[in-house]
Amino acid sequence: MATCRKLFVVGTGTDVGKTYVSALIVKKMTSAGARIGYFKAATSGYGYDASGRAISGEALFVKEFSGLTQEVETACPFNYARAVSPHLAARLESKPYDQGVVDRAFEAVCSQFDYVVIEGSGGLFCPLRMEGEDRILILDLIERWKAPCLVVSDSGLGSINDATLTLLTLATYGARTVGVAFNRYDAGDVMRVDNVEVVKTLTSAPVVARIPEGARTLDLDVEIVRSWFGERCERGEFVVESSSLLARS
Repeated sequence: MATCRKLFVVGTGTDVGKTYVSALIVKKMTSAGARIGYFKAATSGYGYDASGRAISGEALFVKEFSGLTQEVETACPFNYARAVSPHLAARLESKPYDQGVVDRAFEAVCSQFDYVVIEGSGGLFCPLRMEGEDRILILDLIERWKAPCLVVSDSGLGSINDATLTLLTLATYGARTVGVAFNRYDAGDVMRVDNVEVVKTLTSAPVVARIPEGARTLDLDVEIVRSWFGERCERGEFVVESSSLLARS
């Protein structure tokens, strides 16, 4: 595997803002002159480029939002038309997910850049392939590529449960985790403020970003963002308070 510093952007579920946060990270790093690329193993519900060609909508958004120099075609090896889980889209479209193809595409991107943002699909247990005993989940890619994780969570209703379970799962699997970026944050909304505080109380995960709706840039020093990549991120040891349901018999 080529040497580059990686960051895996994982979501607490679908539509929480993984692509948006990935684009914000790439934009921040690009503006500082970093050579950074973007990669997503599989996407469902593809978009189209200016010529009408089917292409990863996520990769296209990241490129247009951030000023990414990478060719969109290199960013996502498996694009599926149907907006369903990748494993089901692959079955319906007779285009099975192939980890060897993905590894080669990922290696190619890593060889071109010093930093690579990897975006997951759905949540941690989103299946990319479910063919008998041949099962590949987003969790498997995190382990395979040894990338530290940034958890992206919505800050609205349901985010306490979703963020806490995602952090606990990553800790259980021994993943190195940067912390949580809360999307659609509103400092004037008592529920969203409280949701973030409760997740901080239930876990020891740092809240690394509170991102307002429609933000065009990360309001963070670029060196903080740079520190999220690679070996500087230690394994996260997240715990749940003894009053939680997980500690009850």
